[in-house]
Amino acid sequence: MNDLSPLLTLRAWRASSDSLRARVGAALAALRGWPEGDPVGPDALRTLRHPTGLDLVAIPGGVFWRGLTDADLHAFFEHGGERMVARAEEIREEVELAAPRVARVAPFLCASQQWANGAPCEFSSEPRNHRRAKIDAILAEHDARVPSAEEWEWVAREGDATPWVGVSPADLPIPPRKIPTSSRWGHPNGFGVGNLHLAESGELVTDGDGESLRGGHAMWQDGLEAIALMAGYAWPLAGAKAMPFRFAFSLDLPAPDEEPTAAPLPDDASSRAVALLRGA
Repeated sequence: MNDLSPLLTLRAWRASSDSLRARVGAALAALRGWPEGDPVGPDALRTLRHPTGLDLVAIPGGVFWRGLTDADLHAFFEHGGERMVARAEEIREEVELAAPRVARVAPFLCASQQWANGAPCEFSSEPRNHRRAKIDAILAEHDARVPSAEEWEWVAREGDATPWVGVSPADLPIPPRKIPTSSRWGHPNGFGVGNLHLAESGELVTDGDGESLRGGHAMWQDGLEAIALMAGYAWPLAGAKAMPFRFAFSLDLPAPDEEPTAAPLPDDASSRAVALLRGA
């Protein structure tokens, strides 16, 4: 029986036994005709080995707040202390934040790395940029697609593990046009997916009816702006002639029909800075 129901939500997957997870891996292999690889991350997500040698991670579905939430911003101001709280008005004038919105992600297969020249990009290397016509040809050849913006962010956030999209609060504030020296952004995250931010222009994703770029490490001037760009903003494709991309494959499973929760903020200086930043 090819039962993939434990993949419907990350919560269901975490509640599954080792034997049930193993059966899901076998069912995925039978469904796609690709051999299983080693489980990845603390949740032992199942992987498949694509004929090209690309590792595909079976990402469980989930519901989350897409973009920067008030809790994300509160953590930022708490980390920055009084100095950053005092800059709330200045930051509000400089940074336009996307309003958080509910995103529902169906289970899917996500490539652990972007596509290089005929092979997977190495975890330790800068992603390769490809012209759009070449991307379309490669995707068509392998009957693949690129992740959606919601899928990209769900993976980058490791589900509900990090609001900073791969950036620890200890790494903030980020110096302009730099990435933290302690970071492992090119390496696999908790979902076993890497290079989510190592791209000059950003990675190609689908966004609603169109396309956009997500990630990128050379586009900010301010620590908060860096987080806003990665967690709450998508660059339009205008002017982008070449970009990195990764494979994704649907599993024909539904997205969860749930509502995400949002914890109330405490009554403190950081919360007041958040309210000011939001324009309240």
